[in-house]
Amino acid sequence: MSETKFMPLFNRLKAIMSPLESRLTRLEDEPGDYSLESHVIGPHGRPIWFGGVQVNKRYVSYHLMPVYVHPELLEGLSDGLKKGCKVSRALTLGKKTKRYLRNSKC
Repeated sequence: MSETKFMPLFNRLKAIMSPLESRLTRLEDEPGDYSLESHVIGPHGRPIWFGGVQVNKRYVSYHLMPVYVHPELLEGLSDGLKKGCKVSRALTLGKKTKRYLRNSKC
């Protein structure tokens, strides 16, 4: 499946995250790559990365760092989307995602 087939999903996920730009800093904003960082300085002297959306060869990844501190943020996800969560808590979204998003609160 070509990366361009994932662009509608990328755009939908980016639209969920982009309203946060008023409180965060945009790091990347290119087709297939979007990410934000906070204004909080982390232990290494750099702002803490908030999250992002990225189109890869076979999937779209949606990283949201606050779920590490607040795993209850994942409670509203459908079972289908939860299956897409990997150990890193990033959502890896592929072919079946449309069906899961239709039934989710996104």
